[in-house]
Amino acid sequence: MKAIKFILLALLLVGEAFASQPGLMRANHDYILNQFGIENNESSKNVVAGIFRAINASDRKQFKHIVTSQSHNAYLVKSEVDNIEAPEFLLYLAMVESHLKNTVTSGASAGGMWQLMPATAKNFGLRVDSAVDERRDPAASTDAAFSYILHLKQNFGKWYLALMAYNCGDQKLKNAIAATGSDDLDRLLKSPALPNETKNFIKRIIKYAYIAQNENMRKILLFESEPWGLKRIAVAPGTKLSAVAKQIGISPSQMQDYNAHIKNGISPLNGKYFFYIPQSKYAEFVVNQGAFQAYEPRLKQRKPGRMLAGLANELSLKDKNEIALNNIKFNK
Repeated sequence: MKAIKFILLALLLVGEAFASQPGLMRANHDYILNQFGIENNESSKNVVAGIFRAINASDRKQFKHIVTSQSHNAYLVKSEVDNIEAPEFLLYLAMVESHLKNTVTSGASAGGMWQLMPATAKNFGLRVDSAVDERRDPAASTDAAFSYILHLKQNFGKWYLALMAYNCGDQKLKNAIAATGSDDLDRLLKSPALPNETKNFIKRIIKYAYIAQNENMRKILLFESEPWGLKRIAVAPGTKLSAVAKQIGISPSQMQDYNAHIKNGISPLNGKYFFYIPQSKYAEFVVNQGAFQAYEPRLKQRKPGRMLAGLANELSLKDKNEIALNNIKFNK
């Protein structure tokens, strides 16, 4: 008995020592439940507490690696999340889906940083054809993904359900809810009707939400510099990426990396399109190419009162007028 008491006391002292050190993770289960729209009850707390306890050094290392290795895309998404006061877990969604990489394609043909299917991408305003795949344009695809996740949130009413539907599809989630007889997170995670991939998907997003509360991880997400650093330029039909790369003094492979949405190394033949170049090379581009009209990445125009108005309502913005279409930009 004395030995057991000694062990328990030792564990308590170790726990207190860890809790007193800055930068170490602390669990705020109520915050997580509130952020994801999960009902705050004992079973839900047990679920998220279990997810928290499962976080290991590898999870933390991966979180840091994704943000730092893909800092340009992490900065882009985080900036837009902050601009419209959206839940930060939208960034974690892209981190889980693709590690924030524009060039990723799944076995099911989902593509880009947000892993959108071709039909879904087209439904939400992206161009996907033989010349262009805008799922690989980080700015345009973020616009579409935000609209899609809002659509799912409006359909299911709760953020955690919208996230699961994003992964498995809305019909599969509806079927799983019907088979389970509940949309309760605990019951869905225990249900054989919900795909295991989706169970792991929502758990990993919640893990990242916990990890992001860590003091050191918050510093990484502050982005003291602006790693986006790209300028969107208008180009004539049939313009080659390699030609622009030569004009501004960068390698063709670098130019392709900046423009993963361009297929075959050439802009579409059916009208003016755009490339991305480093912001620092824009003046050189103008000198060598002439005075091209450049336009900044920003959300596509939509009819007032539809998606963005819904987004303002869902996110409870302090001033909904600030979400006017032309005020939401991807050029910070």
